[in-house]
Amino acid sequence: VAVLLDWSRLGSGLLIGWAAASASVAMAAFLWSSGSDAALQEVLTRTLSSLQLIAFVVLLADASVRRVARMAIVIASLSAVAMNVWEITHPMAFSMSLGRSAGFYVNPNIAGAALIAGMLLGLPAVSARLRELYVLIIAAGVFTTLSRGALVCWVIVVAWLVATRALRGKRVVLTFVAGATLAGSIAGAMLASGQLG
Repeated sequence: VAVLLDWSRLGSGLLIGWAAASASVAMAAFLWSSGSDAALQEVLTRTLSSLQLIAFVVLLADASVRRVARMAIVIASLSAVAMNVWEITHPMAFSMSLGRSAGFYVNPNIAGAALIAGMLLGLPAVSARLRELYVLIIAAGVFTTLSRGALVCWVIVVAWLVATRALRGKRVVLTFVAGATLAGSIAGAMLASGQLG
């Protein structure tokens, strides 16, 4: 997990080379295209994406900047979970699907995928004793999206994190059971008060 944002181990030169090659191929393909507005838009999108990737590699080359970036990802992920949980009691506030939270992502499937990416990229910034709790909080946010793909992906990612010992299996289970019990209690109280009915 620690290797995720460590550009020195990933090979920043390879990444910059790939981005430059991608932009070059897009530009070369445009030369043989019809030259339409759609083709021009496509080459601009691909070139700007490559330039953005190169900018991220350069900006994240410093370890202190990577730490700040990881912490920002953790804060953004937790904020997205809070927004998803809030949207349960305020249906259709942001989501385009009734009964499914999405927060500012509007689409619940994209919201679930973004939460999993945030969990994976932000995990190195979370202290080792709080990682299982962080993963559980992200699970709550993913669950509110009711995205089957995101839920399956979350299970796969957590299994991988346990297998690589980034998370402790027993603590994941205990945290999940405690969190499910708490969530069930809160949901029951909300149902009884009429906030979810």
